[in-house]
Amino acid sequence: MKTINYLTFILICLSALLITSSCDSFRKGYVQGLLQATVKEVNKTCPNMLDAETRMDSATLPAGEKTIRYHYTLVHFTAAQLDTNLFKDKLTPGMVSSIKIQKELKAIRDNNITMQYSYYGSDKDYICMINITPDKYTAK
Repeated sequence: MKTINYLTFILICLSALLITSSCDSFRKGYVQGLLQATVKEVNKTCPNMLDAETRMDSATLPAGEKTIRYHYTLVHFTAAQLDTNLFKDKLTPGMVSSIKIQKELKAIRDNNITMQYSYYGSDKDYICMINITPDKYTAK
């Protein structure tokens, strides 16, 4: 009798493990599909002037990460003309706020996706990357 109970217990554990891993695989596939679709749609509209200073050049998916990265150029500023820390300090709070409240980004929030914003100057030199992780946009 103990052997049957032990075997039953092992089968239940293995079944639970298989179901859990299948759900994780499905969820990872869903998230990756969501990210790929988002990048595809964004890139259809690029390059795109967002305002008088900022051009969105593209969106990419860093390999192996639950992250979407947007690439921007500041068309009237070179990298050397900007104080990187001040630039990040001024932009980050508004970006976090937008992620928190925009209805269109609900799937991003629900799936704990990191948002990265990579900026370059008109001289094509790197300025900075603003990295907004789920802990920043889920904080109260």
